[in-house]
Amino acid sequence: MNEASLFNLAQGGAYKLDFVSFWSAIQGLPFRQDYAQAGDVRTRYLEAGERGKPAVIFLHGFMSHADVFLRIFPEHAKQFHTFAIDVIGMGFSDKPDYPYHAPVCAKQVADFMDAVGLDRATVVGTSFGSRIVSRFAIDYPDRMDKLTLVSPAGLRFDPERGKRLIKNHLEDHDESTWDGADAAMRLIVNGQYMFDDAIAARMQAQSQPGARDAYPHLAVHHLPETAELSLISADDYRSIDVPALVIKGLKDELTDTSLTEEIAGLLPQGRAAYIHDTIHAPYLERPDAFNEIHIPFLKGEA
Repeated sequence: MNEASLFNLAQGGAYKLDFVSFWSAIQGLPFRQDYAQAGDVRTRYLEAGERGKPAVIFLHGFMSHADVFLRIFPEHAKQFHTFAIDVIGMGFSDKPDYPYHAPVCAKQVADFMDAVGLDRATVVGTSFGSRIVSRFAIDYPDRMDKLTLVSPAGLRFDPERGKRLIKNHLEDHDESTWDGADAAMRLIVNGQYMFDDAIAARMQAQSQPGARDAYPHLAVHHLPETAELSLISADDYRSIDVPALVIKGLKDELTDTSLTEEIAGLLPQGRAAYIHDTIHAPYLERPDAFNEIHIPFLKGEA
């Protein structure tokens, strides 16, 4: 630890100034964590912001959980009724015994909105979650305000990438351990922005009852025989006629820039934006930079 990150009390104590946690991000923010019965899926969700304001719902990526969005909650909650949910089979939500294809996950979003009394919302999905929110936009167009895709995936199936994702997340690492959760987080977070609380939260989410039993139901997105059910075709994207923003970290090697440009070009009202010095999870790596791009988009100012 370098001297610049410490201050010393008269008593000789030393404290780290640059410590980051999810809790420090939301201290002082009116905030709640709860569960909603979304169809047959008991769904854990995080909520902040004033009811009656435009709603925004965040969906996380593969094998992740809602807490990854907490660093951007305070700024979003100033102007929007802000939610993040644990997608079926992940985090603290139910893990029923059937495959979690994208249409199944999209229905969870619609059922969640019914459960918490939302008619319409902007939906934001990252990586695997981008497939879900795109499918939601296709299947429930009358419930969409705007669409945000972060580190998007799902236009085409790449068998090698599918194998790699299953190997990384479901075979090589036990993410219910510190080392396994650390390895998983470093796939999506630039090392300079990694913090212990993110690893601990991932480990806790992957330690939930039934988490390992859900793995085969999550793997369907990345297996050749079932991946097509969760793909979003070019024509599907062309049918999503709402304001849309596609965000990508410029150092992300899990998805390439050409795919971001292609998807943004297919969306009738789409545009792309990029964030420097980040890889796959810019909202977690550089929340201020993410907010500077995303909030004006939500307000219709950019």
